[in-house]
Amino acid sequence: MTRRGRVSWPPFMLRLSVVTPTFNSAAYLEATLESVAAIVTRHEHVVIDGGSTDGTIELLRIWEGRGVVWLSQPDRGQTHAVNKGLQRARGDILAWINGDDEVVPAAIDSAVEYLDAHPDCGAVYVGIDFMGPDAG
Repeated sequence: MTRRGRVSWPPFMLRLSVVTPTFNSAAYLEATLESVAAIVTRHEHVVIDGGSTDGTIELLRIWEGRGVVWLSQPDRGQTHAVNKGLQRARGDILAWINGDDEVVPAAIDSAVEYLDAHPDCGAVYVGIDFMGPDAG
């Protein structure tokens, strides 16, 4: 996660923007959306879809009513999608999670608390756990 700059936040303002690039990941995307929704810190979730044809758009329409902001159009790949999401992000703190991954909500909340307690820190990162049948 990175910080855009030093900002003193009134309690009503948006703190965190989570950007998710995705393409044809409907089988995994709901778990991603649920994990981001469980973040306690005031946040928005910006999903940038590359023009999926696998049910991703239908899923995003359902989550739109739950605060997910999304855009679906062909792009030039993951980096392009992330950059489009970051341009739309409104929060002071930015995070990125792919559409086939999940966050640990408490870890994100802890990272935000750390950034708040250390205003000179510009970025934090978290560890990774591999899950699934082929995970080490």
